[in-house]
Amino acid sequence: MAHRLASGSRVHPSTIAWFGIGAVIGAFCWTAASLLEPVVFGTRPYDATVFDVFRLLGWTLIIGGAVGVPATLGDRYGRIGRVGLGVATSGMVLIAGLYVRAVAVLVSAGFQAVPATGENTLVLIAAYGGHSLVVVGAGLLGIALWRGPDRPAITAVLLVSAAVLPVGMLLPVDVLPAVLRTPLLRPNNLLVPFGVAWAALGVLVHRRAGRRD
Repeated sequence: MAHRLASGSRVHPSTIAWFGIGAVIGAFCWTAASLLEPVVFGTRPYDATVFDVFRLLGWTLIIGGAVGVPATLGDRYGRIGRVGLGVATSGMVLIAGLYVRAVAVLVSAGFQAVPATGENTLVLIAAYGGHSLVVVGAGLLGIALWRGPDRPAITAVLLVSAAVLPVGMLLPVDVLPAVLRTPLLRPNNLLVPFGVAWAALGVLVHRRAGRRD
């Protein structure tokens, strides 16, 4: 049995299920790498570390998970959901591109960590732009799923939270001490709620694809 995509292509449910598993693994790889890097290398900024390899792998699998959403849900998540998924996916591709650059720097340095020598304005804009697109898109997708006919409540709430929580982290800047404010405001840490939400979405894709197999 196969499931027809909106584009007219046909994808077997077992393949879609693997997209869901990939989303879960990707979210774990990226989140774990982002949380472990400061433990291993400290708070000094780096242009590239070995953890960027795992982050690139994570985002590649996360993008694959995005493919499984329309294949599983079809048109049931509506125009808002399609817009949200498109916005989030564009941000994912942008972020993955930054990690391709980081891995290239790492390889050229013989897989040795490369400390940052200064701020690259274009990279900084791309990083914050990509992260913003991801969380905004996730929030729109969550709203669409909540409004859908067969509401996956937990996944929808997590996706909306992935958009709301980073904003909440930015609000108490003058209240939090610097030791807490600095790690919370790092782009990678701001996206941790998204990693949890995308893993939940991957589970949803896997389960629903399994029902069609």
